This record gives sequence, C-alpha cells and structure tokens, in this order.
Amino acid sequence: SITNDALSDSELTRIVSNEPLQFSDRAKRQIVYADVLVDDTRVGEYKSRAPHFTVESFTDASFRLVEFRDRFVDLITQPIPDGNEARAYLGRALHTTQDFYAHSNWVELGVAGFYD
Repeated sequence: SITNDALSDSELTRIVSNEPLQFSDRAKRQIVYADVLVDDTRVGEYKSRAPHFTVESFTDASFRLVEFRDRFVDLITQPIPDGNEARAYLGRALHTTQDFYAHSNWVELGVAGFYD
C-alpha cells in the first residue's frame, strides 16, 4: 500500500503539452506487482542479495539500481515504448530502494534526506 500511495501522490503529476500525466490505476497495479514479486519465494530474486540490499551488497545493489534506471529510460524512450516492461523494472527498482532504507541504519543515523 505504501508503494501505491506514493505512486498516487499528486506531486508525481507532470504537465506535458498542457496535459497532466500521472500513473494510471493499471500502471500502479503493475508497478506494485513487480515490487511484490521481488519477495516471492518462487522468483529467483528472493534468494539474491542485491535486490534486497542485504549482506554487504551495497555495491551490487547500487549497480542494480543504475542498470534498472537505464533500462527503464530506454524502454520508455523507444520509438514504440514498452510501458509494461518499463513498469516491471520500476517496481523492482522501488523494492530495492525500499529495502535500502528498511535494511540499513540510514534513518537511525539521523539522515533526513535521500542517499544520492
């Protein structure tokens, strides 16, 4: 529900050619589903370290996020964008980002902002 709520935030709305763009309900469901699948025991990512920022996997998890961002951008900027695949990468990247904050002491260190 946290991911869905975040994707529904009006601050994510962008105006392009005088039209407001935001995630559709279908897009939000796809992104949330991809996020949840990372923790599904039947999916290979469940047992991997990088998707979860666990066991000193900071470097691999960081590379994963950069790779997924690049792949996401590539998918949505193709002459025929692949929104379904892009949303799958976005959901998986969000899971990894969420796990960074859940599995680290970032908040306990008193850091108020994002790790850039």
